[in-house]
Amino acid sequence: MKSSKPKHKPTQNDKQFLLVGFLFCSSVILLDIVVWYLGRKEYLAFLDIFLSYVMEGLIRLSGLHVVRDSNQIFLTNSLWIVTTECTAIFIMLIYSSFIIVYPATRKAKGMAVIAGIPFIFSINCFRLLIMAWIDKIKPQYSEFFHNYLWQVVFIVMVVWMWLLWIDKVVNRETKTSTTV
Repeated sequence: MKSSKPKHKPTQNDKQFLLVGFLFCSSVILLDIVVWYLGRKEYLAFLDIFLSYVMEGLIRLSGLHVVRDSNQIFLTNSLWIVTTECTAIFIMLIYSSFIIVYPATRKAKGMAVIAGIPFIFSINCFRLLIMAWIDKIKPQYSEFFHNYLWQVVFIVMVVWMWLLWIDKVVNRETKTSTTV
């Protein structure tokens, strides 16, 4: 018995959506491999040390006792070894991949990257500052916050940033170019 339901023919929008999805996944995988390789060879160690310096200053400014040695941060109840993963570089790569593959002008993409990367870095510093206070006040919750809660927060934040960029920048450019 044949189905009376008509078959869906892929439209141009369907093909573009699939292409963007494929390019996004490919971009994330490629960039992750590059960062993994560079990190493994210690080419990115300067990022770990830079973040350690920044966090030492912020934690001290917040009133907590902290001692830093290279990329190691000694807190009240724990020792942090700041690695490439701690720098939020992978979150930045995911965000940048969203921006790069989405159909928009170079100007819009440039604005998104120039505004987004420092914003992600700042939020990551805020995350680590909160983690330092959790270590001081409720160290038993440190692992939960680090491994679960902040991961979800970063995922939601990156998707929100991407959708905000599409709504406020890309769609506005599209509307402006069609009305001219």
